Amino acid sequence: MSRILVVEDNIGISNFVWVNLTLRGYQINNAYSGKDALALLKTQPPQLLLLDIWLPDMSGYDLLDACAESELTSSIPVIAFTAAAPEERERLEKHPQIAEVLYKPVSANQLLAAIQRHLSVTAGT
Repeated sequence: MSRILVVEDNIGISNFVWVNLTLRGYQINNAYSGKDALALLKTQPPQLLLLDIWLPDMSGYDLLDACAESELTSSIPVIAFTAAAPEERERLEKHPQIAEVLYKPVSANQLLAAIQRHLSVTAGT
């Protein structure tokens, strides 16, 4: 079973992701802040990170920097899941640690397809 860490401070969106992914057999850990995500990354590293870029206590970019510094987390694929403004999109899409960007609102089918793409790449390596 693939474990996914969902870092999202909006409870409604977090619940949407949790329902759609657990129904399909994924093991989901939720973090509602960057600090919570860092703790989970150290104790239960996931196969995939679904990351909101705008968090209450730190940016997703700061969280990505922290992940890059650790052997344990530096190779985890990251899907940015964000409502970024158009002027922020180029930065997201060119960020070396972000495998894919999904712009909110996202359908369950879009979310699942992106997750399957990146988990299949991880499983094949």
